[in-house]
Amino acid sequence: MAVQARISSPGDRDGITDLMRRAFGSGLSEASVDAGFQRWKYWDEHPIAGTGRSFVLNGRERIVGHACRWPLRILTAGGAFDAFHLIDWAADSSHAGSGLQVLLDSCESSAALFSIGGSPVTHRMLPAVGQHLRRRQGRAEALSYQVGGKVYFLSRPLRAMAAAFGESPLGWKTVARVAKNRIHATLPNAKLPAGVNFEPVLPLNIPPALWPAPTSEFAVTARTSELLQHFANCPVLKQAMCFVVAREGTPIAYFFLALAGTQLRIADYGPAGLDSQTAKWVGMAAQLAARRYYPDALRIAVATSETAVQPGLREAGFRDTYEEEIRGLIADPALIPVKQYRLTYLDLDALCL
Repeated sequence: MAVQARISSPGDRDGITDLMRRAFGSGLSEASVDAGFQRWKYWDEHPIAGTGRSFVLNGRERIVGHACRWPLRILTAGGAFDAFHLIDWAADSSHAGSGLQVLLDSCESSAALFSIGGSPVTHRMLPAVGQHLRRRQGRAEALSYQVGGKVYFLSRPLRAMAAAFGESPLGWKTVARVAKNRIHATLPNAKLPAGVNFEPVLPLNIPPALWPAPTSEFAVTARTSELLQHFANCPVLKQAMCFVVAREGTPIAYFFLALAGTQLRIADYGPAGLDSQTAKWVGMAAQLAARRYYPDALRIAVATSETAVQPGLREAGFRDTYEEEIRGLIADPALIPVKQYRLTYLDLDALCL
């Protein structure tokens, strides 16, 4: 019997989980198959994409393919485009072609598919997917495969000893980790200058002028108060809070914090195109908020694709941890000229893992 493709439902949760365990083995994090998290990312209403984000292939006796859209709304000077970051893509090795088929199904009616990180198999597969979609859709040319910049991940320990003991196995390097973390956690001192302060706000009260807007240099992903509230409702994120940074009483930036395990993430910030000085203040304000509101957080982390923001975050005490290319399969020709995409943790399921 041929495999049957369809949009999944909550009743498929066990079958999807079993497939992911078969496909990823010990590399699968328990957080990624948390029942509440799966419901939220696959089936709950979403401010951008609604329902129908999870796609499966049914074999004779079990689900043999799965892929999910992590919705993104790309804003450029020319308009808005619905796209997605590919997550939870898995296929049964006993069913040849199931991974490709479910991936093709998930790409329908989308302006672009993005893969940030991912396995070498994913990297090799994306250009081939463009050829298959060309044939499926009767296009004259294959979809454009592009690299649109990088996402940079930075972090800083908040509690030197706890971070050293809690994040790595104990061993002869533990003392060195404690010493390194102690220096990293205290220097430079997170202190805002006179006239710059921050305060917690509801997502609804973030000034619209602070939402990211596209520039001539990059496209951005859309932000709304409803989207931030959606992420605040994610069951694997704890104590989500928004803050506005002001200078002499004028709002100049916002940031959104959420706790994943013992790591606090700057899930989002804005506006786009921050100068290095303002980025430094955002980084410092986030650390001060962490110490005030998140006593159980061991480390604070941030993700950004804005190279101009990185120096300010480093001045605020953050250190580079790793980076990932932004790979995209572009279906809408209007997005082909875009050379750089402005992304934060909010655009990646890594926020929750």
